[in-house]
Amino acid sequence: MDGNEQIAAVSNSTPLIYFAKIGRLDVLRVVFDKIFIPEAVFEETVIRGKHLTLATLSLSRGLLEYGSLRKR
Repeated sequence: MDGNEQIAAVSNSTPLIYFAKIGRLDVLRVVFDKIFIPEAVFEETVIRGKHLTLATLSLSRGLLEYGSLRKR
């Protein structure tokens, strides 16, 4: 890596829930530049599960991105 490459990941709900529970979503920002989550994960963690509040999610703005994922 030349230092200019961004590191991205696709995540399921488990790491997001547990990092949110211990108040350490910031750790993910140290490792990743962007984390993509499917709509179902957003639904599970934010809407139904309330593990990530919208306020917490806004603190992670620019890191977490949700929506439909498709294979390239």
